[in-house]
Amino acid sequence: MASVFGHGCLNLSTVNIACSDVFVIRILCHLFYFYMDHIRFLSLNCHGLSSDIISYLRSVVCNYDFIILQETWLSHANSHRLGDISNDFVYFHSSAMEDRLLSGVFSGRPFGGTAILVRSVFFQQSICS
Repeated sequence: MASVFGHGCLNLSTVNIACSDVFVIRILCHLFYFYMDHIRFLSLNCHGLSSDIISYLRSVVCNYDFIILQETWLSHANSHRLGDISNDFVYFHSSAMEDRLLSGVFSGRPFGGTAILVRSVFFQQSICS
């Protein structure tokens, strides 16, 4: 599974991804327009991406094309755990905790974080911004 951070070019043939959030949204809108009648979605509030949540997602991932996760509680440093769900998906992740983590001392429970997992089959060509 590949992740998305930063800005630049999206090479869909090799799933080598680095692009802006706006570009990701444009791609997803394009995919939805052409495949809307056949796309299967799952949306889940994780309340933290625990091993139980990963296990659940592994058991149902074959039934969906897009998986939208909220409250992952992941930082950029541990977002690679999204790759443990399935090799058949590309993931896009945004952490809500980076500013807090960069400030030094972190107290309280983790918070926020969203991810979108997209079945790799939707990425059959190259698109550059």
